[in-house]
Amino acid sequence: MAKASDRLAKLRKAYPPRFVDSRGVDRVQRLYQSLAPVLPPQIRDLCSNGLLAIGEVGRSTPDVEKISFKDGSSMIEFTSGMMDFLDAFARVLSGRFVRDTVSGPRNQPALSPDEVAQQIEDLFIQWKVQWKWYERWFHKSGRIRSPKFDTPDDVRSWTNDIVSIAELFILAHEIGHIVLDKGILLPLTANAEKNADTIGMILVTKLPSIGREDLAFRFAGAVLAIRIIVGLEKVGVLFSGAYPHQDERLTSISAYMLSICPSRQYFHEISRIAVAYQDMMDTVEGKIVKPPDLVRADTERIIVRLIAQLLQVAQSRVGKEKLITDIFRIAEQTPVDVMRQVGDTLHKYYVAAPLDESFIDQDMKKKMGALILEVLSELPEQVRMMLTR
Repeated sequence: MAKASDRLAKLRKAYPPRFVDSRGVDRVQRLYQSLAPVLPPQIRDLCSNGLLAIGEVGRSTPDVEKISFKDGSSMIEFTSGMMDFLDAFARVLSGRFVRDTVSGPRNQPALSPDEVAQQIEDLFIQWKVQWKWYERWFHKSGRIRSPKFDTPDDVRSWTNDIVSIAELFILAHEIGHIVLDKGILLPLTANAEKNADTIGMILVTKLPSIGREDLAFRFAGAVLAIRIIVGLEKVGVLFSGAYPHQDERLTSISAYMLSICPSRQYFHEISRIAVAYQDMMDTVEGKIVKPPDLVRADTERIIVRLIAQLLQVAQSRVGKEKLITDIFRIAEQTPVDVMRQVGDTLHKYYVAAPLDESFIDQDMKKKMGALILEVLSELPEQVRMMLTR
């Protein structure tokens, strides 16, 4: 038996996986089965021959690790603790849409973004407190406590899909390291982690299509995976591998996503969910890290954020007043040159309306263009001048 397979078998005996189905297949093995059709055949051969062992280990510490052995075999260990945390995270995200409590009145309003951020902060703090004071016990037996409220099946399914993509990206990233180690693909940069991120993103986007929002969901899931790992690191969880700064990782996967989109506008429009998660995680990290990290003005994210808000107003999901309020808030925190670039981009996309291919349909783009002109006419001159030339 290859050393990797032997090592994984011993770990699983000492720490039985928690997410095993009726066939005896654990959750990580099921993730691998989902990825298998898009993996290089060399990777599938390594798994078939026992030279690549992939599986779930029932430890509570959130971790994912790739280990190489002297006999040329490799192991990817994905802990049950990481799954626990991601499940709890999905539960909180589902509360963003509808909260149907177990004990109280049914069909309560959806949680506000601030309430969601607070519950996510609470999850990170659980790890921080238990890791700090009970590390040895928690490593073996402690489990994360998920928020306790029911959600409708469609909402739960939606959030589970996002988190499943995050899990697939994490596993695909580790497989990316093996792809590079074995020379199956040549490295794109000198940074192994960024290269593995790009390969992970390639694999996730190659999965069979399930709907029009596919690219948006897959990009959002990958972004969420990176931000969750960063958040856990910031509360003291020590991962087995060292990762580059999140900005570098996010830039790598964004560059790949842009490369497969037919236009920059298309990329901005499918980034709406990913940027919403970025904003949410900035809020969470600002609360759990003291002093909070400085979040610089990001032109790309502001463009995407305003596209999302314009779309919501054009679809009559929110009122125009909220959009105007948010523009005021952004203008107060953003340099004039950045705001002007944002204004130029939105004008080009929806007022000038070029023929570049976009994700949003033409009729909705026309509504958004008319809305931009309407909002500009209602803004005070000082703010309007920041958005126009």
